[in-house]
Parts: sequence; C-alpha cells; structure tokens
Amino acid sequence: MRILSAAICGLAAWGLAGCATPAHQATARRGSHPATAQEKVFSGIGAVLRVQNGEVVVASLLQDGVAAKDGRLKPGDIVEAVAEGSGPWNLTMGKSLPQVIQMVRGASGTTVRLRLGRGGDARSRQTLDVELERAAVDAHAAPAAAPSDGEKPGQGGNPSAP
Repeated sequence: MRILSAAICGLAAWGLAGCATPAHQATARRGSHPATAQEKVFSGIGAVLRVQNGEVVVASLLQDGVAAKDGRLKPGDIVEAVAEGSGPWNLTMGKSLPQVIQMVRGASGTTVRLRLGRGGDARSRQTLDVELERAAVDAHAAPAAAPSDGEKPGQGGNPSAP
C-alpha cells in the first residue's frame, strides 16, 4: 500500500492518484515524497488522488506530468469514471483508491479517459470528459505551481484538507 500511495502522490494526494494519508500529506508539504526504491518511475498521468467523502478526488498534479501540461484536470475534480482508450466507462463509485489508480495507470503511449465532476454537489456539478496519453511519471517530481489565493479548490486552487 505504501508503494501504491507514494506513486499516486507522484500523480495527483498520490498514479493518478494521491497523498491520502496524513503522513504522506505532511511529507508532500515538506517537498519530498516517500516513494520507495522499487517504484520511482511508473506510467500514468501525473495526478495525485485521494478519497474525500466517499469520492475519488484529484488532490494535486505533478509539475511535469501529462495532466499538468494538458491543463484541463484541476485539483478538486471528482473522478466519476475511467475508460481505457475508446472502451466503456467504468464507474469509480464503490471502488477503492488502489482500484481507481490501477484503472488510471497503464503503459506509456496508451490513452485513458476520465469523466470528471467539477463544482457543486452531485446533482449540480459540471461533467467534463478528458482524454490523456499516459507517460512515464517520476514519483519524486514536484507538485505543479499553486495558483493564486483567489482561486477555489476544483477551479485550480489547492485542494481542501480531507
């Protein structure tokens, strides 16, 4: 679990997936990630995920990751479903964080689609489909630069504490 969590932190609260534990969050704030020697580089989108209120949420993005370079994925976005290439959508509801991370990761050069919810509650949030090509991710990469203080989580700001 530690390897998986660290790798996610390299992606966005750690695969696409996140710094979900307080220890990982504290380590990330200090500027280092607790990745192990077994998994310093993997293939994904460079997003850190966490579970918040039973939903998988984008916690942060890695500075040089695919998701940060693309610009559409934002901290605070809810990952509602994931699809491999042009395949069918797989809902994330009821799945564990490691299961969702496994859905997001894949071989470099392959495509993953994410169905995101942004802003508001489940009934009023905007839905956005994002297609990204996976690439190598360095689990020790720095988080993407934080936006101005005026931005809100889910609109480019730092994610809210769980």
